[in-house]
Parts: sequence; C-alpha cells; structure tokens
Amino acid sequence: MLVAAGIVLSANHASAAPNYEFGTHERIIDIGYGVFATPMSVLGEVMRRDRILQQQAESAGLEFRWHPYEKGVDSLKDIVAGKLDASMPTDVVAISAVAQTDVMLVGYVRQSFATVVGPKSWRMVDLRGKRIGNAAGTSGHNALLHGLDSAGLTESDVTLVQMNVSDMPSALLAGRIDAFSAFEPTPSSVLRQHPIRFGALHKQISPAYFILQRSLSIRNPEGARLLVASLHRAVRWLGRGRDNLTHASQWTLTAMREFSGREPTISEGEIIRFTRQDLLEIAGAPRIPANESESGSALSRNFEFFKKSGMLPAQLSWAKIQSSIDRNIAGQVLKDSRRYRLDEFDYRP
Repeated sequence: MLVAAGIVLSANHASAAPNYEFGTHERIIDIGYGVFATPMSVLGEVMRRDRILQQQAESAGLEFRWHPYEKGVDSLKDIVAGKLDASMPTDVVAISAVAQTDVMLVGYVRQSFATVVGPKSWRMVDLRGKRIGNAAGTSGHNALLHGLDSAGLTESDVTLVQMNVSDMPSALLAGRIDAFSAFEPTPSSVLRQHPIRFGALHKQISPAYFILQRSLSIRNPEGARLLVASLHRAVRWLGRGRDNLTHASQWTLTAMREFSGREPTISEGEIIRFTRQDLLEIAGAPRIPANESESGSALSRNFEFFKKSGMLPAQLSWAKIQSSIDRNIAGQVLKDSRRYRLDEFDYRP
C-alpha cells in the first residue's frame, strides 16, 4: 500500500471515482455507497427509494442526494474533502477517514469476510513472486496484508496488479493474474462457479460502517437523525420477508448494470444470501455494537495491525478512533421510533 504522510490510505491515492455534482447549500445532504459491495449496495438502493425519508426531507427543507461508487475507497477523497456527508465504507476506509477528518461511525452495516482467492492447492506462502489482483485501500487489500503477514511475507514479495474488483474474476480465469484479494460478493461468486480450480487462501473479517461528518450533526442534527432513521427503517423492511429482499436485490442488480454497463457476476439469490448473513443476522444491527470501542473488537484489531505495520501515523491514538464511535444518534432515533416512523414503509422505484 502506498503511504502518504503516514496515513493508512491517503485520499489522494484513492482510485478514480465519478465526478459528481455535490450540494453547496447546507440543506443538501450527499450520501455515497459502493455499488458492488453487498449489503451496502442493497442499503443504498433501498434508502434512495425511501419515500418516507423524502417526505420528511421536504417538510424539513432538506434534499438528500445519493452517489454510487465502484467501491468504498473511491469515496474517501470526497469524504475527506467534506463533499460527502455520509457513506458506508469498510473499516479500512473508515479508519483512514477518521485519521484525516472529523467523522463519526453511527451504524454497523456489514460483518463479512474479505478473501484471498487462488489455485485450490496453494497456500499463502505460495504467493511469493506471484501476480495478485488488488484494489488498494479496500478490505481486500487489508485481507491480503494480513494473509501475507501470517505467511511471513510482505508486499515486496509479490507483484500487486491494481485493478477494479469487478475485473478480477476474468483476469484470474484468463491467467493475467495468479490470485486476487477482494471483498464480497466477488470471492464467493468465483469459488461457487469454479470450486475445483480455486480456493480461499486466507479470510479476514471485514466490518463496514455507516459514517457521518460530525459537521452534519452540528449544522443539521435533524437531517442526521432522519438519515439514520432511514437506515434503521431499511434494515427492518429487509428483514420482513423474502419479497422485500427480492425487490431490493433486483434494484441492486439494475444499479450494477447501469454503473458498469455489464451483466453482474453475482446472482439475485447471492445478494439475498449475503444481505441476510452479513447484515440481517447480526444481532442489534444496524446499531453500533456496545463493545465496538473496546480492545479486542475487529475494529481495534485492525487498528493495531495498521499501527504495527507502520501504516498509521505514530501520533494517531486508539482513543481518537474510540471517540469517533457514536451510538447516541441511533439511540435518539430508536427512543422516538414513532416520530421517525421506523415501522412504516414506502419504497418505490
């Protein structure tokens, strides 16, 4: 990973992202999400169709704008620049954002794995000197770093081939790379389609968060609460039956096609499965777990790994990461669930 000023991932090193028009008025709230990363993509597509949120926004004189990205790391420069008021990044990008600007982690939107995929008979040590498909700064990159470390290797022992996650399966099948490391659903899709040829060489826990600019909660606290309410409403709606999950997965597939101009490699059934196991089956989600700020959480373990590897500035403390975790906004919304209409649903294309 390229390191700039000691930061785990500099916003200037995030890969190319769409050039969106962001709101310049304080009443406009911009939200980003990774269109190929489930279940964040599902949440993005459901929330942008939330008619209750739209009605509440109109009453409050607000406007919410939604911006899909290839992957969460692409949104980092816009988060750091203050252009995005909210986003749904993995812990890698979330830690980078906390290190570079003042954001809050207010929701828990995924607990999944990023996976290093390679030939079935290989182990991580067999990657020495090999070409590995990689998207810098993503949870896949994090998994690769952990896996290499566990095998006594470093990035200098392999050849990283930078590419979009959506291009990794075809590159692997064509022999342009020997392995790749990526976030779900890409690894599972490849392993399902080619179970004899490829296997999982290493897996790394990959949580993701709903983050807000702290400035949003100060200048427009009601807007922040409405957005968090929409997140909780979306999760409740998704958990109320397969029909809702089916509609959401179809919206997500459409968004993937429109963004890339290609047919997605993931199926409707896989999106439903990942949304269930990585979000809906997590107790208490999407509220941040009470122990997330404690030593031993996935977030703290990754923070310590980055510190040990010299990829975070020496002055960055765990206390700063802890202070970014906010359960109060969600608590306010849940306490006044009738006002925020958490059990009413109106989603339309």
